[in-house]
Amino acid sequence: MFRTQADTSTRNRRYRLAGAVLIAVGLFALAALNATVSLDRDLADWRFGQSSRAASQDIVFLDIDGATIDTVGIWPWPRAVYAQIIDRALELGAYDVWVDVDFSAVSARGDDAALADSLEAAGGYVYLAAFQRNESGDLTRPLPEFLKYSDMFAAGALTDVLGIVRAVPSYAWSQEGGIPSLATALAGGSEGSSYQSLDYGIDADTIPKVSARDLLDGTAEPDLIAGKHVVLGASALELKDLFFTPNQGPQPGAVVQILAAETALAGRGLVNASPWWMTGAALLLLALQVALPIHSPIVRIIALAIGALAVEGVALALYLGSAVMLPTGIYHAGTAALMLGTVILDTRILGFLVQRLGGERDAFRAMLKQVIADNFDGVLIAQPDGEVISASRFATEFLGCAPVGRNLSDLLPVEIGVAIDNAIDCKTSVQGEAIVESEGRPRNIEYVATHSTFGERKQSIVTVTFRDITARKHGEARLRYLADHDQLTDTLSRSGFLKRLHDAQGCGEQVSGVFVVQLERFGTITASLGHCAGDTLLRQFADRLRASGFSAVAHLGQGQFAVAALSDERIEHQFEMIGKTTRLAFDLEGHTAAVGLSAGYADADAVENPETWLSRAEAALISNDRRNLNQLTLYDQSQSAQVSRNRTLEAKLAKALEDDQFFLQFQPQIDLRTGCMIGAEALLRWRRGTEIVPPGEFLPIAEETGMIVEITRWVLVEACRTALRWTNGMRVAVNISALHFELGDLAADVAAALDITGLPADRLELEITETATMSMRANVVAELERLRSMGITIAIDDFGTGQSSLAYLDQLPFDILKIDKAFIDRLAVPGATPGIVAGIIDIAQTMGKRVLAEGIEHAHQAEILRKLGCEFGQGYYWSRPIDGALIAQAAA
Repeated sequence: MFRTQADTSTRNRRYRLAGAVLIAVGLFALAALNATVSLDRDLADWRFGQSSRAASQDIVFLDIDGATIDTVGIWPWPRAVYAQIIDRALELGAYDVWVDVDFSAVSARGDDAALADSLEAAGGYVYLAAFQRNESGDLTRPLPEFLKYSDMFAAGALTDVLGIVRAVPSYAWSQEGGIPSLATALAGGSEGSSYQSLDYGIDADTIPKVSARDLLDGTAEPDLIAGKHVVLGASALELKDLFFTPNQGPQPGAVVQILAAETALAGRGLVNASPWWMTGAALLLLALQVALPIHSPIVRIIALAIGALAVEGVALALYLGSAVMLPTGIYHAGTAALMLGTVILDTRILGFLVQRLGGERDAFRAMLKQVIADNFDGVLIAQPDGEVISASRFATEFLGCAPVGRNLSDLLPVEIGVAIDNAIDCKTSVQGEAIVESEGRPRNIEYVATHSTFGERKQSIVTVTFRDITARKHGEARLRYLADHDQLTDTLSRSGFLKRLHDAQGCGEQVSGVFVVQLERFGTITASLGHCAGDTLLRQFADRLRASGFSAVAHLGQGQFAVAALSDERIEHQFEMIGKTTRLAFDLEGHTAAVGLSAGYADADAVENPETWLSRAEAALISNDRRNLNQLTLYDQSQSAQVSRNRTLEAKLAKALEDDQFFLQFQPQIDLRTGCMIGAEALLRWRRGTEIVPPGEFLPIAEETGMIVEITRWVLVEACRTALRWTNGMRVAVNISALHFELGDLAADVAAALDITGLPADRLELEITETATMSMRANVVAELERLRSMGITIAIDDFGTGQSSLAYLDQLPFDILKIDKAFIDRLAVPGATPGIVAGIIDIAQTMGKRVLAEGIEHAHQAEILRKLGCEFGQGYYWSRPIDGALIAQAAA
């Protein structure tokens, strides 16, 4: 019998119903297994791309980009650079600063101290990142000395299976509790919220960005920083702090944190609807497809496509309006299955597909061959026996021959052949790195060898994919070198030196101890001849140290070096070897310079670590008496205690001016001919609580840190203000540090003090040490002439203790010569001859200068000096240092 149209329609309806049941079962399985999560993720990424939301402009990305690294010139950065960036950002009015940088490791002491000072000065408006790096949840935290002044924020990212960042943790957990992320801290959130999703509809390009280089060189626009939350992070490719995003390419970790914060601040945290809602919608679609009398497969497919577009339109509207993510993947899977079923049931379409199958197969093969040939990487496809059947253009150019028809063993190193055998045996992929000859030179490659089977007969092929990573290897090697070496001298850096000592200690090698050597007069040479000459001196000295047989030499900064002692030589002999390196003068670009050195030494105690050895040697150097060149000081426990006290004083000294802890006392100066008081010398004192800190302890620290300039400005004003209350036109004498000539404008500071107080210029005397006049001759002479032209009296202090020549002394513009107390003390011995003192007085009188003797303690000393022609005296014979008010009473 012939089938009627009704029979055919009934049969098609049965097929459609059976197919719908199968699809429904499949949909339930997909929903239960969450199998469409990848499709839902792709659809969500597409929706992100349809949004064009701008960032709030309240958060600024302070970018450590490639230009910044090139400007600073070294990596890792000294932490003083970070301190400078933080200070500058806050000076420009940043509301707060969030630093996405790892500060968990100890750096150079001075740099760590600089960063700690910057954090303290920020007053709690700087936050440091804590990183939760491994599955155990261990936190990498900033150093405790930084956490004294700053809170932490959690810097982490949650990625999917493809490595794309989808969210950030709301908190990182430690024993102390939860550490909030940037987003949680700025937008608020409870500890019950485990993560903050990212709305990638917010355009990362609209986040304000400022290069850290512009901040360092002072060209950054203040309006971009003022009142904003500033996040400091790195975009430089070589720092590898990049994360993949679904629609905005690789982004720095700091930008990811900012996007999370922008998401939270905009109330755009993504809400994921349950997939079961869409499963129900898909089942409803199935029921309609079976029930509706639509006979045309084309109309049915169009209806399905329109429905899918409508569902996706609703999903897009929900996302754009309410940040709700509708998991439409299950619905689209059902739609695709229905479309496929419709196509299969339509015999006309099926026949057409059969006719086209052969042609499309051939076209696909041609396309696949072209894709392989055009691949950016090297691709070799071979039979299991190794014969190459296809190759990419890059592979041909890289190997320098046509690979097709040749064997892989003739083209690639043995280790890649072993990897191929393993891939065939294990039926998997094997990856690794190898060195291959290309264009006559070795090149580094990374490769993946894969064994694949296809077709009903399980035919096998081997695919080797590789890429040239030589440039990356060289870059990594360079970064490793820079991390452990000083670029200027090509010696080890501090961290590299400590690493070398740790390695020696771990291998059982004997290290006898550590020298820390200071080149004397280095600062003077740099100031007079320029920094290029100073750099040349450092390089030549480092070369001489290595040539003397010392293998582990490190440049610690300025004119300071660390040297690992040789295990088979006496310490004194080794110091002699070091001292010999400076006996020959240094040729500094046409100038000849002679330098001395001092050194501290600490034994390498097996119980302690290299960091302790180095710090002890530094403590020994600090306690060294620098007046005696070529002196070696051995470490003892008292030096560490002194260094610790110095560090404490250094930290407190910065606040001493602000807290009004300084005060002045004055020692009278007497006219030896009349016995009348003609003035007084101002002496600085520091009252810290109930303790009076000796000037010999805090003044050297003030000079080391440069704070002496600001302190001297205060002394000038206070001394002039006090002297204004004295009668009879008495002078006040103020001591001036040599550093003031280098770091400040002394003439301007003196003029400001006189203007503020109204003291006449002829009542102010400035005392400059003989050593200071020798350190920067041209600068000092010009500055002293400016001061004398203002009417200021200039005195050369501590004369006889320095190394100045009489010829040079005659060139100095000064008025009074002060004889050092060491010479006056000799007059206290009965029968002592005043030959040296008499000679100094004769020299001064010959030059037309007046003379003042310091440290007079007995009447007969004063009498001898008066008879020798000394005009003025000062010392305990008349008075110890007293308050300025008592000077006024004594003068009256």
